[in-house]
Amino acid sequence: MQPNQPQTISFVIDAKLLSSYDAPNAVWMAEAGVYSIKVGASSTNIQQTATFGLPKEMVVEKCHKVLAPQVEIKELSK
Repeated sequence: MQPNQPQTISFVIDAKLLSSYDAPNAVWMAEAGVYSIKVGASSTNIQQTATFGLPKEMVVEKCHKVLAPQVEIKELSK
């Protein structure tokens, strides 16, 4: 590949990378919304940006409540 020559790349984003753990329901959940992918030499030198949407929330993995806390945990909310 020569300098400044464009190249197309493709990759698969595992849904678990978009998810967070929902403790009350014991699931890894990917929230609905628009996600951005940014490509560049560094976080301060972004060359390309692409977006994709997840139209509805998605349960990525169901877990078991094996070590449920015995006391209430105060969590931060949005």
